Amino acid sequence: MSVKDFNLEQFIADARQAAVSENPILSAESLMKATVADCENIIANMPVIEECERMLFEDDTVSIWYCRFEPGTVVPAHDHQMHVVVGVYQGAEEHAFFDNSNGEYKEIKSLSLGATEVAKLSPNQIHTVTATNTASQALHIYLGKLSTVERSLFTFDSGKEIPFSVENYEKLAQVNSLT
Repeated sequence: MSVKDFNLEQFIADARQAAVSENPILSAESLMKATVADCENIIANMPVIEECERMLFEDDTVSIWYCRFEPGTVVPAHDHQMHVVVGVYQGAEEHAFFDNSNGEYKEIKSLSLGATEVAKLSPNQIHTVTATNTASQALHIYLGKLSTVERSLFTFDSGKEIPFSVENYEKLAQVNSLT
């Protein structure tokens, strides 16, 4: 048993404090690293969330989300228009990053994130996400009000930029035929 059990309300309070600190990116990253370092503690104490994605809290300074990605489902390429800190606490995720400048849409790098790992994403990074082998579960701290920012999705085939909406997101979500 951990010295301090994971508590979602406390995590949200700590993330809110990190978002208004002198260095919010570093503070959110430090919080996330400390939180996901004990994955079993999170799994044991996290409320059951049925949805694949749920906003846990949002105000003008921070949006906190729970995200579960299922194997074989590829999240459409998208940006966030704000800094994001992702902490995986179960499973593993594959992120592919794209460049969409000069009329070319191409993958430029990839990143694998497993349980206990944290990644920082910058506002204009375009990426897709898929889980590997089993569902992944993660906490995301967005340093801004995600629900109100104008964001973009990018089509898989050409990288054509379209406005981010739930309808467009669901239309673009793909099931990977390799699974």
